[in-house]
Amino acid sequence: MSAVEECYKFAEGDTVLLIDRRRRHYLITLESNAKFHTHIGIADHNAIIGAEFGSRIPTNTGHILLAFSPTLRDFVEDMPHFTQVIYAKDLGTILMYGDIFPGAKVLEAGLGSGALTSALMRAVGPNGKVISFEINPDLIHKASSNIKTINPHLLKY
Repeated sequence: MSAVEECYKFAEGDTVLLIDRRRRHYLITLESNAKFHTHIGIADHNAIIGAEFGSRIPTNTGHILLAFSPTLRDFVEDMPHFTQVIYAKDLGTILMYGDIFPGAKVLEAGLGSGALTSALMRAVGPNGKVISFEINPDLIHKASSNIKTINPHLLKY
């Protein structure tokens, strides 16, 4: 199996978006030997680890969950919100009016829950920089955790 094929499979520690037949969304982080409990049954994390994106995952009751790699929107909608969050429709507007582009340097006042910071990081890419000032030390740890989940390869301190 090639490295490209391998990158489209779920691994332990990945965050996965599960969708049921009524289009309900569930975000889980994969752990070996763990189980995801829902009203339509139990899904085994081991059945998801190693499966390709878009796979059908059966529950113990015969229901099917679709497994996808979550988008930024999925994270923003379901992330823990300990401050006011900026949702997808507003994130796009901010990126457009702020003229945020790959390689840009952006100064942000306040991390909040990390939604805007994550969108900015994706927009500026690996050659850009987002610098955020936060005066509340409790928010730094919480927002950093959200940002690391969304953009694990982009977060630097």
